[in-house]
Amino acid sequence: MEEFLFLQKIEGENPSGFLESQRQTIIEQDAQILVALCLLGYLKPGFEDFDDKVFDGQNLYLIDTDEIVDLYSQHGMAPSDFKELLLNPTDVKALDEFRETQRFIFGKTLKDVLFRFRKTLVPTPEDQALYIASFFRKIGWPKPTEAQIRELTTFPENYLTLEQHIGMIMEE
Repeated sequence: MEEFLFLQKIEGENPSGFLESQRQTIIEQDAQILVALCLLGYLKPGFEDFDDKVFDGQNLYLIDTDEIVDLYSQHGMAPSDFKELLLNPTDVKALDEFRETQRFIFGKTLKDVLFRFRKTLVPTPEDQALYIASFFRKIGWPKPTEAQIRELTTFPENYLTLEQHIGMIMEE
């Protein structure tokens, strides 16, 4: 087996320098990148940092993706959890259960990103609602309700993101 690496130079700067003039565009494109990662089954630790993103004035890019991990395994799912679904693809119940789990995982991922972006990308309720709406639209979900927006943007005082939770477990 031979391994190859193809690179394309991406011109741009840290997106934080464009937040005053291009916040809406960056919010929408960031949500689209998050959806793409979710649909591919990946999680990018530190996704909420702008360290691994560049913006060229029109397009936001995620660069340096070597830290990407399996989204499902991070939520405690093993390949055996998909066994029933794969062995009998006509089993609608197994597919429905998988899709429900998927929606939960994607929603938790979105909530974690919103939590971490509260002081940078989405500091206002309007910014948060735009991020959520962009995420829902790109993933193909119905327009978010006010109750869904409230659920995704309300955090208890002791809220832990998945990344923080895993970090605490690793320290023990």
